[in-house]
Amino acid sequence: MKTINTLEDALIMELENLYCAEMKLLDRFSKLDAIIRSDKLRYILRRYTESCNSKKLKLGRALSFLHHEPQACSISVIDELIEESFK
Repeated sequence: MKTINTLEDALIMELENLYCAEMKLLDRFSKLDAIIRSDKLRYILRRYTESCNSKKLKLGRALSFLHHEPQACSISVIDELIEESFK
């Protein structure tokens, strides 16, 4: 776990977590599209996945402004959600 010494460190960590979550959700939700039978749920997931690219871009810009590149991360809540959805 990273050490947080300043508010900027905390902000960077939160932005990285959001960026990582969007990446993982985009990847998994796009795979779910093929197996979902409900048109309404498929529509909702497609709208969400379409908005992921915009969110990733904005989060990337915020991290760039802070002179930081997104790091590979693990978010246990998102990882568990994803694993549960594919059982």
